[in-house]
Amino acid sequence: MKVEMKELKGCGRELRVEVEKERVEKEFKGLYSDLERKAKIPGFRPGKAPKNIIKTHFGEDVKKEVLGRLITSSCNEVLKEKNLSSVIAPIISEIELEEEENLKYKVYIEIMPGVTLGLYSGLTIQKEKKEVREKEVEEALAKGRKSFLAKSPIEEEKQREKIRENLELKLALEEMREEKEQLLSQLEENSSFEVPTTLVKRRLSELLSAHLSSIDLKEKSKEEREEIIKGLTERLRPQAYRDIKILFILNEIAKKEKIEVTEDEAEERRRQIAQLSQEKIEEDSEKKEEIREQLRQEKTLEFVRGRAKILWKPEKKVVLAK
Repeated sequence: MKVEMKELKGCGRELRVEVEKERVEKEFKGLYSDLERKAKIPGFRPGKAPKNIIKTHFGEDVKKEVLGRLITSSCNEVLKEKNLSSVIAPIISEIELEEEENLKYKVYIEIMPGVTLGLYSGLTIQKEKKEVREKEVEEALAKGRKSFLAKSPIEEEKQREKIRENLELKLALEEMREEKEQLLSQLEENSSFEVPTTLVKRRLSELLSAHLSSIDLKEKSKEEREEIIKGLTERLRPQAYRDIKILFILNEIAKKEKIEVTEDEAEERRRQIAQLSQEKIEEDSEKKEEIREQLRQEKTLEFVRGRAKILWKPEKKVVLAK
């Protein structure tokens, strides 16, 4: 088997593979031998049809089967021999195959990038003391009074406490998002590697679909739709790139620190998702792996956060004018 490999930009690799004639002939011969014994062709008893008749009836099917077998096996052999691990399913093109000739094809892969991790332990999180102000509670309460007229003092106090709880929850979620953003930014800045372009394109497509699903394009002209999609694509491309980069960084940290997700943890998350969506838990292996991967990333980020340093910003002092 002959192989020529060409390095492309980033993680891309192009391989031209040529499978020897003898191996191709052996595959064809084996399939035709099976058909000669088993094929049912009108006018002939099983196992008695001439080879040329077999070829006329089943030639194209045999060729497809040979292609499937040889490309799959030879491609796996090449990747193993070259010690290449592709982060995408190999893309096959330019196939050339005749029954008594060599099989030739081109395969495109994107190799697993060598992630150079920088500092991920001892990162810094800058925080400032924030609390819900009484003014915010009163403003929210005043808006609510328009909808709830004639409330008793007790009911109004309960409403005030509920508003405060909601505002405190919102504040806590904002602080969590800010912490996460600070950690991810430092991880991204400290690490360097080539990000696989195909995965970025795939992520961009996912983000674009999610955004377009919330936009009503029915009343838009073709030109307007194209302009909206073009604008969204450009706006979302940096996020897609970052999402994939962060994915590889967190996976590398998880590998180094041996962070894993147990079956019980994955099952509990699946139950939570099913409960929130009010849908049955589907036995989908791909979905299960997606949930496991998401949990692994969360656990890894929590690991990083647990080893980060908290730097409190000085409280702002109010200076009264004299």
